[in-house]
Amino acid sequence: MTKKSHTAYPPSCDNNVIDNCSFGPNVRAEGIDIKEGTQYTIVKNCTFSASGISNLNSADAFIDVKGGNTFVYNNTFNTDNEPNLASCIDFQQRTGTNSGYRIAIFNNTFNLGSAKSGIPTARKKGGTPSQVHIWSNTRNPSSPDFPISDGTTNFVTQSCPSWNILPCSGGGTGGSTNTPPTASITSPSNGATFTAGANITINATATDNGSVTKVDFYRGTTLLGTDTTEPSYQYTISNASAGSYALKVVATDNNGATTTSATVNITVNAVVVNPPTGGGCNFGTPTSAGLGSFDRITFTKMYKLGSGGPDASNFKNFKINWNLATNSLVQFGYSTNNGIPSYYNDLRSKITQNFSSTSPSVKISNSGISGLDGDYWVTKKGLNLILVTKNGSYTLYFTNETSTPSCSTSREISENNNSPFEFATIYPNPSNGVLNLDGIATESNLLISDLQGKTVLQKTNIKNEKNIDISNLTDGIYIVTFEGNSTTKNLKLIISR
Repeated sequence: MTKKSHTAYPPSCDNNVIDNCSFGPNVRAEGIDIKEGTQYTIVKNCTFSASGISNLNSADAFIDVKGGNTFVYNNTFNTDNEPNLASCIDFQQRTGTNSGYRIAIFNNTFNLGSAKSGIPTARKKGGTPSQVHIWSNTRNPSSPDFPISDGTTNFVTQSCPSWNILPCSGGGTGGSTNTPPTASITSPSNGATFTAGANITINATATDNGSVTKVDFYRGTTLLGTDTTEPSYQYTISNASAGSYALKVVATDNNGATTTSATVNITVNAVVVNPPTGGGCNFGTPTSAGLGSFDRITFTKMYKLGSGGPDASNFKNFKINWNLATNSLVQFGYSTNNGIPSYYNDLRSKITQNFSSTSPSVKISNSGISGLDGDYWVTKKGLNLILVTKNGSYTLYFTNETSTPSCSTSREISENNNSPFEFATIYPNPSNGVLNLDGIATESNLLISDLQGKTVLQKTNIKNEKNIDISNLTDGIYIVTFEGNSTTKNLKLIISR
């Protein structure tokens, strides 16, 4: 027998009914591939499993429809968490007649599981298919038929057509068709602004000639929540973080038709604190001692005190790893919300600093972060990092605290000319596992670092502590650093047992 070219075979296999069949698991290709030119195919009451599908030769869906007059209904599709599955049903139009024409997909159940809730009920693969109708399907867990914006919805009508094989809702073939619902966000208004930490309530309306079963609330493509309470729908974003928000709602009616509202764009600005009249937000800079150590600290809040500087709403976090005792800066990075110039920006190659000297400062150049470049005095207040621009117009206050920083403390610091650690001592030294403290005149922090600059012990608020347990430290030489009121003091510690 001589093998023929595929072009020698007729391009159609018409008038087929596939009823009450099972496909999978361990079917490497699509369960059903309806070829171009094929007419009047019915797939109903079947069960499909995606487990084992290969993704070879674009095999990443339960069914691939390239024919015309195809009806897929009353089937159950189980994704079984198959990683190669990218769509439930693919449809496309290829060169020739009766391809990608009059396709109806309805009354099916798609058991997606949490891992696959983001794949579409159907996906347009190619060409310009026409009269594709998809409606009244059930997705478990509940999710939109088209969660991905890939252009598929430009080729889909989400209602029953007059030519459907079964009567449409409300009458026989050619009877009334389902009208998709309406959906809109009534508040907040487009362009509205809020301050970080605010609770933002999104109010929406949705109507239908039948009934609205749910309204889903989205930020971009991320589902925020769902409301099923008619006639008003709402969702509240609690303690909103700084950034830009593209809000939309998707309404679903009792026949499965969906409508996406117009997008409402809002901005949540980081907290900006205006300094009191007469200045005072310099926090005692320039200081008479080096910058206190920071042991791998990530700050998630940036308060901008004054005017100018970087866009606070674009701030995500700031990371610093600095050891004063060893003059070692391992990390100095600024993360942005919009990824410009990058989501994480290592600034070490962009700065010139003298953190270990008196009057510690940093110059940031060519960072790519709008408004950040400039000359700053630097200091440490408690566990917080403070950058004070040398021209005095603004201060950047990096912290993890929820309370807004006060500028008034800066005057107290600048007027305190005496070191609070002038009489601080540690004993015995050498120590055999216990470290006694004396002469701590103010609330302060204590860090113990090895000679490689690694912080091996850190204590906060030690003013009233008389001794520290260091029995877990191995014998050797360490640096004990006292920090407080923008002042530090380093002492050498020897542990010998």
